[in-house]
Amino acid sequence: MKRRILRCMGVTSCLIVFSGSGRGSLAPPMMRQVPQGFDGTVSFASDLSTEAARRATAALDAETVSRVTSASDYGGLVCLMNIIGPKLTVQMNMEAKALRQSLQPSTYWNRWQEGRGDAYRLIDKETCELMGYSALTFAVHLLAAVCQRLDELGRGGSTGVRPTSKLQLACFPAGSEGYVAHTDGSALEELEDSMPPDQRAMISSRRVTAILYLNDHWDESYDGALRAYGAESRAEDSYVDALPHGGSLILFRSRDVIHEVRPTSHDRYALTMWYVT
Repeated sequence: MKRRILRCMGVTSCLIVFSGSGRGSLAPPMMRQVPQGFDGTVSFASDLSTEAARRATAALDAETVSRVTSASDYGGLVCLMNIIGPKLTVQMNMEAKALRQSLQPSTYWNRWQEGRGDAYRLIDKETCELMGYSALTFAVHLLAAVCQRLDELGRGGSTGVRPTSKLQLACFPAGSEGYVAHTDGSALEELEDSMPPDQRAMISSRRVTAILYLNDHWDESYDGALRAYGAESRAEDSYVDALPHGGSLILFRSRDVIHEVRPTSHDRYALTMWYVT
């Protein structure tokens, strides 16, 4: 398959890889370099909520929100580079690594989950504060602020979405086979009756997926890309690979894009929040 690399202007380490002959009929996902700004490490002496709101405002303009909520191809997938700077990314990575031993395989949490090679746990702002993890606390504030910005600038001035209180901190360890193709959300009637009721309610409520990558360094040779398919089925000639560079944020509509995580040769950390109705 032919591969084409799309890079943000002036940025060489952040990229999306397009593959296949079918991409010509699909509008490419949006890549946006967030203006330079807040970096440095954070502490609880900082006004984390206010700074998170500032970064969300810098990251999401009306065009970006329109792509997430309305673009037909790739479920509105948008990649926002540099939503957090390198120093803060390293701090988040260190805190995520400190929680590594508390991450559990997916089947530990839900027996019906199969085909994913990561380990994860749920976290929230209160837990991060209690553990003294100021960078992860900021990350929670940031993803919630992005949700608020998305709602403010969405269709008709409101998308009606709200952030989940719990976030998923996940690590695909080096050598992991990744995560098979799936969608993050489905209509209630499309879900299996054997699934626990609370899980069915949770998945059916998801509207937008927000993934913040916490890797302090990522080389293209590591792979571990999020592969998003442009069609309703896994068409090998219409997909994009978004590499998990630290400090980048991926947004897409949870029900509308089939995606997978590619095998990785390097530990891959990500923090996910879903915006629900």
